[in-house]
Amino acid sequence: MKNLPLIILSVLAALFLFSCRSDQATDQEEHLSNEVPDVLPPPETDYESAEVKWGYIDQSGRTVIRPAFDEARSFSEGLAVVRVGGRWGYIDKTGRQIIPPTYKGAWAFRQGLARVETYEEGVGFIDASGAMIIPATWEAAGDFFEGLAWVRSADRYGFINTKGELVIDTMLEKAGDFSEETAIASKDGNYGLLQKNGQWLIPPLYQRIAPLSSELIRAKLNDRFGFLNPKNEWVIEPKFADAQDFIDGHAIVADEEGTYGLITADGQYSLPPEYDMIIAAGENRWILSKKALFGLSDAQGHMFTPIQFDQIYAFSEGVAPYLEGYLWGLLDTSGTKITPAQYGLLWPQKEGIARAAIREGFTFINSQGEIVIDPHFQDVKDFSEGLAAVQLR
Repeated sequence: MKNLPLIILSVLAALFLFSCRSDQATDQEEHLSNEVPDVLPPPETDYESAEVKWGYIDQSGRTVIRPAFDEARSFSEGLAVVRVGGRWGYIDKTGRQIIPPTYKGAWAFRQGLARVETYEEGVGFIDASGAMIIPATWEAAGDFFEGLAWVRSADRYGFINTKGELVIDTMLEKAGDFSEETAIASKDGNYGLLQKNGQWLIPPLYQRIAPLSSELIRAKLNDRFGFLNPKNEWVIEPKFADAQDFIDGHAIVADEEGTYGLITADGQYSLPPEYDMIIAAGENRWILSKKALFGLSDAQGHMFTPIQFDQIYAFSEGVAPYLEGYLWGLLDTSGTKITPAQYGLLWPQKEGIARAAIREGFTFINSQGEIVIDPHFQDVKDFSEGLAAVQLR
């Protein structure tokens, strides 16, 4: 464990050198912008081939898909996006290529369709057989949410349905995903909430606006945040320097001095604005920070832990990573340490186990902090649909 800080510093140094190299390449490209060669290399050569290939394991640690991919992503609706060379495709849980790697870009399946970007055209959507259901004619697109996806054409945004029909014309400056029957969209430089019929639930009058995720809608007007109801009426006047959405009946807000507190739906403080930072931790818990240290509290300020940790992450499946010194451990919702700080790195738990880094390499632990898969990986990703992408050392 004593070598982990050095390892982390080495990784950061490598990333810094890589960023410098990228900046140099950019400068060179700008310098040569008027000197276009007669023959350009194919765009797929921009991708590097991984020295250590990616494969997939199950929760017993057994390799179920042999390492063969330069990049590998999580499974969604039974398929995973993988890269071979400079092209992307899809495999099933046996490792069989369902959709050969032919695309410039590919994204996870959602509601039976997946976004893909071709080298010759633009962005479109395929089904699980690989058939192009919506032609690749868009500059960009989002995933389908509630039956609609945003698309961009000529730098303007609209929405299509799963048949590819344009149901809201490309007249918007920006647009987001639909949630609770509305989507954030902007027009004339301001934001509002758009309905599926193309009419505005909340007109575009605001500098910022949040999704309709609760009865109160966070909005920014004249550089101050407040909360609206769905009738576009202020329930809590815009008076906060910063604010986040309501969660578990409370919202994080900041006063003029930039200190944070919690308010209830009537705009009254349940926690006074005296913290440098507050983070919603889930499980009706809140992470409070003062002087770069963190503790765990409820919405009324009852402390489950003192403000003493170097970091605490949000809860996932009932456990939360915490940082003490250079090492990470696990907390339960009462603030009790499940494990001492003993891991070099630790991620939120997914499907009952979490990624962790120890001296021997990357591994997985359960909610009791027990190693459940031997640490013989160079890199790992979270489990999804029972499988995780890994690089074997």
